[in-house]
Amino acid sequence: MFDAFSGHKSESKVIPELSVCKKAISWCGFLGFFLANMLGHQAVSRIYEQIVRMFGSSAMETFLFWFFPLLAFVVLLIALPRFRRSIGQYGAVASILAWSIALLLPLFSYVAFILANIEIIHFFQYAIVGCWLMRLIPDPIVAFSIGTFMGAIDEAYNYFFFPMFTKYLDFNDIVLNCSGVMLGIVFFLFFYGPKSLHLVSHRVFARMYFAVYVGLCVFTLMAATGFIRFSIAGSDASSVIVGNSLVLSLKQIESFLLVNRYGKHYHVMTPVEGILALAVMITGLCMFLNWLTYRGLKNVKACPECAYGQRKSS
Repeated sequence: MFDAFSGHKSESKVIPELSVCKKAISWCGFLGFFLANMLGHQAVSRIYEQIVRMFGSSAMETFLFWFFPLLAFVVLLIALPRFRRSIGQYGAVASILAWSIALLLPLFSYVAFILANIEIIHFFQYAIVGCWLMRLIPDPIVAFSIGTFMGAIDEAYNYFFFPMFTKYLDFNDIVLNCSGVMLGIVFFLFFYGPKSLHLVSHRVFARMYFAVYVGLCVFTLMAATGFIRFSIAGSDASSVIVGNSLVLSLKQIESFLLVNRYGKHYHVMTPVEGILALAVMITGLCMFLNWLTYRGLKNVKACPECAYGQRKSS
């Protein structure tokens, strides 16, 4: 494949298939990483609060504001030579679109949804989740779907079991996690190239859409029948179950835009906004990943028949 940037032919590295033993170990490591993120959320928050007391909140906010972007810049700079080889295989337009989406999603999420800069860590945590899933299941749509679901489980766990600390199901953080998964998958796709992919089945693609819309219908039905309530104004409840209803927010959001102590504006999504936003994100990003995968595989002639909606059956 001709590399338009370097002016010579280049081949993307094909990752060797993991043995059963290595795959089992990798799955255990992956699940351990995820569980540490999920179960250690509150402990990390308490540790961070102690650090803030020592150094001051303003100093920590400034440090994190520069530390996380610098870390991302260093990682991308190190990986740039590998990216340049893959750009020729996906095509310039597809590459620009992929990286624009992967980088603008976290940027928009930071501007709109982040209260404190420590929350930027969500992007890095779930970028690792996205990359790791691609190593275990090298199908972008399957990896993205699983990663997004795990990000939702993470936030649901912290709300259901620790409502005294988190008074609402944090759809903001679920969107941050989803953005991180997308960033990790794009990183993997361009680091290893399209030859590293192994599509599971076109049926997974269809079922993912079906699952999203079935989930929306079930949620709507449960809300209409009172099994789910969006919020309780002024409630001091310490449980997410109030009466016979699952309450998604134990507090009312005062206004559309809130302001933190440093003057930064942010928005807390209501359950309705969050579910609709996730439905749009999941559908749109999966469609894009399917198109990007097809472009890459067709260009390296690894799977010319894997067109949109016609992925190979396993």
